[in-house]
Amino acid sequence: MRPSIKAIEAANGQIVVVETTLTSSKNVLLATIGSVGNFSSKILSESHLAAFTTEQNGSKAISADDITKVLKDSSFPVENGVVVIRAASKQDLKVTSGIAELSVAGGLTLDHVLSLLLATRPQIK
Repeated sequence: MRPSIKAIEAANGQIVVVETTLTSSKNVLLATIGSVGNFSSKILSESHLAAFTTEQNGSKAISADDITKVLKDSSFPVENGVVVIRAASKQDLKVTSGIAELSVAGGLTLDHVLSLLLATRPQIK
């Protein structure tokens, strides 16, 4: 793992891994929530993800608000906005003030969405 990665415990006890080099980013922050059985290779290979974590079936889900709080408490510029992409059983989109949470069906779709978001030009982010 990169030396710039730090593991932080969220309020619900879940471990969230953050990329500390993005604390000075002027872009919208990207975070992802994968599933243990379907862990995306993009999660580890991309340094443009501000945070990631995994969920196990049956455990209490970490929320986009929880991840945003971890980022804020770690001096990330959350006022730029946070996009959380979650591997889930069904697709869904929730948008609240400064946070967009996109749930996608399965790890392959998660990989595709991450690829698209990470390929956007800097002026769009």
